[in-house]
Amino acid sequence: MVAVCDPVREHADAYADSLGVPAYYSISELVRARPMEAALVVAPAAAHYAVSYYLSSHGIHNVVETPLAVTLAQAQEMARMARQNDVVMRVGEQFFRLPFPRLAQRAAATGYLGPINRVICAYDHAGSHNNSCWIHFFRAYPIAFQAMDQNIPEDSVAYRFRDIERFRSHFYTFPGNLFAADFFSDVKGLLGRYPRPGYTQIEGERGAIAWRAASRWN
Repeated sequence: MVAVCDPVREHADAYADSLGVPAYYSISELVRARPMEAALVVAPAAAHYAVSYYLSSHGIHNVVETPLAVTLAQAQEMARMARQNDVVMRVGEQFFRLPFPRLAQRAAATGYLGPINRVICAYDHAGSHNNSCWIHFFRAYPIAFQAMDQNIPEDSVAYRFRDIERFRSHFYTFPGNLFAADFFSDVKGLLGRYPRPGYTQIEGERGAIAWRAASRWN
């Protein structure tokens, strides 16, 4: 990290001081000084389009936190501006690039497990992150989706992050009777109980590959 940019001066100054780097208070000021090779866009989602578009228009590579933009038209314009200026622009948290999904992709390609038709994922990220992972894995978009969301009172541990645990489950059906399921609860904190990034199983007709996290992300 070589610089911090935030229009809220106290936020910019505090984070910059912790990193020992200069603080900037506007994107135009940062781009004029240009101390960086690339930028991480972690602004509120509504600002992603404007910040990324501006960076790309000045030839600065950028990684944008999720969601990429709030409309499809904005995302398309961001991609167009990046291509026009030979800029690498990516959205953050591309889970299909993590080691286990990449291993599963290679195993699936060999045919060793036979056709793979089911993915079960517990206490990993979920929602748009895992959804994009399974879209990439199955090379298709879901044709059906079901979800369950339940809030459960939680008071069993003294070091909990919150007093309500939100349990969620998502079920995706893909063409060809392919299926993926996500189960998770308060995925960021998990109330200190579960290892991250969780448990995932890729199931084929002749066997399965399972991933189990070794440690907590706390």
